[in-house]
Amino acid sequence: MNGIIERPDGRTMAASRWQIAMLWTVVWLGGSDPTLLGQRSDPVSSEPPTIRPNVLMIAVDDLRPMLGCYGDKTIATPHIDALAERGMRFDRAYCQFAKCGPSRLSILMGRRPDSIGVFSHRDEDMRAFRDAHADWFSLPRWFKAQGYHTRSFGKVHHDGWDDPRDWSVPSEPGREGEMMEIVDETAVTKLPFEERAGVPTVIADRLKCPAIQSPDVPDETLFDGRMTSGAIAALKERKAAGEPFFLAVGYRRPHLPFVAPKAWFDRYPIDPAWLAPAAQRQPPRGAPIMAWFNSDGYVGSARKQGLKLPDPPESVEEGMQWAGYELRSYVGLPNQGYLDDSAQLSVQQAYRACVSYVDAQIGRLLDGLGSLGLEKNTIVVLWSDHGWHLGEQGTWSK
Repeated sequence: MNGIIERPDGRTMAASRWQIAMLWTVVWLGGSDPTLLGQRSDPVSSEPPTIRPNVLMIAVDDLRPMLGCYGDKTIATPHIDALAERGMRFDRAYCQFAKCGPSRLSILMGRRPDSIGVFSHRDEDMRAFRDAHADWFSLPRWFKAQGYHTRSFGKVHHDGWDDPRDWSVPSEPGREGEMMEIVDETAVTKLPFEERAGVPTVIADRLKCPAIQSPDVPDETLFDGRMTSGAIAALKERKAAGEPFFLAVGYRRPHLPFVAPKAWFDRYPIDPAWLAPAAQRQPPRGAPIMAWFNSDGYVGSARKQGLKLPDPPESVEEGMQWAGYELRSYVGLPNQGYLDDSAQLSVQQAYRACVSYVDAQIGRLLDGLGSLGLEKNTIVVLWSDHGWHLGEQGTWSK
């Protein structure tokens, strides 16, 4: 997990598990009641409101610290780098749980996963948590109780886990399964260029969705581009309203499938230097298989294709044949066996293209914030839920 927080004074703090404490510090400035997230008490401040900073919280799905601001020379992320340059960056940020739902829930509730008790993406686990702790306050719900207008775009909670109590208006996460978007290039390219942006994409099941797609379309044809436009429009509304806001914007890339406009793929010609060194392609010596295998959640996906995924593998060698099954369960990559260098390089290229595509959308969002004159009184937080292996330790997964 990594990230950046920019304060109204222009400094930036990186976001990680520590970001929660930093946000609490800022929230306390708005009133006398320093109620912690998840604490069972009324968080509404009794003091009259003062001038309070807005909060723009940007989440990026599956983003590893492969960024220029973290010293990576193989990728272009100028907008995130510029945000980092303006303030503070966290260099020792550790993910609490390398799975989207539990990690995001931990961040938004301000509690450790073992306190929350949700360790999977089973909806029944989430319902049980909410039923047992209906009076626990999340970060956005706390802001809302302090008189902030709270709004959400994209993937902030895990899909389907949004709590309506968190937001002043209904959240806009995208359609069910928006992550599995396939662009109908034929339909898009028949339209005049100025009408192509925002053309809906086709939703597919993972088992029918290519792992890598590079449609020759404008940025706004894909979900993250459309969402950014919606978030900018929301900023304009908040400017006119004149009340403090908490705006959460969750980018779906570089989560699988790796989908970005062709122009971003073209920026990254295949380079064999991207491959993990041979010495790094094996699991750590002595590590429990399940500590890096990270595929047991896809037993059902394998079964649908007539395959029996070992759960757990009986040996490291067997585990290596199936490691990273989240990636393998998409179309275009082998379900079992080692990924050859050609496949590995294609994945490396696609991941970089997706990160740079999202970086450009973040640049648009921050430009919109600045053009509206809101940046001087807005805390900007950028974080990811967890990273993603690109062949290191022999796996291709979270």
